[in-house]
Parts: sequence; C-alpha cells; structure tokens
Amino acid sequence: MRYGLCVPCLGEFADPRQVAELARRAEESGWDGFYVWDHVVFPFAALEVADPWVLLTMVAAATERVTFGPLVTPVARRRTGALARQTTSLDRLSGGRLVLGAGLGFTGRTPVGQPDAAAATVDAIAAAGATWWLEGFHPGPGQYEEALRRVTAGPPRADSAPGGDARKKE
Repeated sequence: MRYGLCVPCLGEFADPRQVAELARRAEESGWDGFYVWDHVVFPFAALEVADPWVLLTMVAAATERVTFGPLVTPVARRRTGALARQTTSLDRLSGGRLVLGAGLGFTGRTPVGQPDAAAATVDAIAAAGATWWLEGFHPGPGQYEEALRRVTAGPPRADSAPGGDARKKE
C-alpha cells in the first residue's frame, strides 16, 4: 500500500515556496505521493487561491521520488491544448512522476456552454490524450470516440504521456 498527502491550493497553502517545502519534507519522511486541489476560486471563504500548476511545478522541482498531481482537475473547465502541454511539460520535468486526477469537478453548475458536463469531460480527456500521444490528429467536439480509439492503441513512446514509465521503475 502507498500513502500520499493532499493539500488545498488556498489559504496558507497558496504560497508555492511553502508547498514545495512541504512536498520536500513529505518525500524525506517517506510519503509516496503529494497532491494539490485544483480550484480557480473557493466560494466558501475569502481565501487566496493559487494556480495548482504553479504549485505542482514547484513540487516537481523540490522532489525526486514522490508521485504528484492535481486532485481533481475538472478538465472540461480547462483549455484542452493548454492542459495537454502543461501536463506533458510537467511530467517531463519530473521524470514521469505526474499523475493526472481528472474528473467533472464541482461548481454547482455545468461548464459554460456545455449542457452535459460528463460528455464535455470525456471530450476534453480524449482530446488531451490525442495531443499527448498522437501527431496530426486534433479532435473537435464530439470526436472523442475516434480519439479514444487511437489513444487506447498506445503511445509511440513510454515517456510521451503523463504517467509515462514511472509505474515501471519499481
């Protein structure tokens, strides 16, 4: 069994240097993972909210062994191309330790312009997966089945997608 920490990206944990130091200490103490919330705003209190990708970049730079990532990124809220580039770059920076927790998220409403949050999430994951693993294929809305078919065929390299070969190192 493995154990990890999950910290908010708000309040006292909005300082990237403080989060990086906490991740370093967690790794030093034997924890296996370090994860941060993915919030743009926090509607329940007036707290500073940090960008989770900045925090995760600091975690990647401050650690060498722990897996890390967002818990949970509502992918339909993100721009698919930017999410794919952020995750790919961060995974490469960390040597394959990024774990992307992807889901619907909760805002009390569906994403802007999306009547079905689940379908929008599947589309976004498929499009990001196609960006991670495929060259020359840029799926649009409603093309997730084709993207999923291509993605499940497998990446051309073990290190080309978030999670890469990190699971094989043990």
